[in-house]
Amino acid sequence: MLCQGRFGEGDCSAFTFILIMLSSPPMPPSLILLNGNLVTLDSSQPRATTIVLRGDEILYVGDDATAQTFRERDSEIIDLQNKLT
Repeated sequence: MLCQGRFGEGDCSAFTFILIMLSSPPMPPSLILLNGNLVTLDSSQPRATTIVLRGDEILYVGDDATAQTFRERDSEIIDLQNKLT
């Protein structure tokens, strides 16, 4: 028996949920690279000005204005100053 709740054996759902939430690593802050001159290698969108990353995941590639919607309190913002990246 792993868990004995007031409603009988197996009454662990809330407890399990709390443990999962406490053991999940926090999401890293997003990194937003703005005002770039990016080559995407995607024929439907060959160029972009912005890329948004979180950890090792690309969240968005496109324009600066839309990238702002991904901005969070702890996001790191880097202005690429229109350099080719």
